[in-house]
Amino acid sequence: MENLSPLSGKPGAWVSERNIAMLQWELNVVSCAVGLGGDISRIWTRKDKRTGQTQWDALNDLAFRGWELVDVTPIKLTGTTTELLYTFKRPLGS
Repeated sequence: MENLSPLSGKPGAWVSERNIAMLQWELNVVSCAVGLGGDISRIWTRKDKRTGQTQWDALNDLAFRGWELVDVTPIKLTGTTTELLYTFKRPLGS
């Protein structure tokens, strides 16, 4: 019996796994500093001196350029979150 998988982006569409080429992904990890006590509000308020963008603006810019957010990892120092690592992916060659 042939294995069937959902076709990405097409609800209800199914294709044979034999007909799907293995996608290769490009990854991008962005680090965003967090304020004292794990306060993440600086992601929306603090602007980069070079670009004039907030960290949120930079993350949204990646999404507009075809990057898909796949993970957010909190980095802790002595029990307090000090930064967030955002991992994005997009098909290689996009």
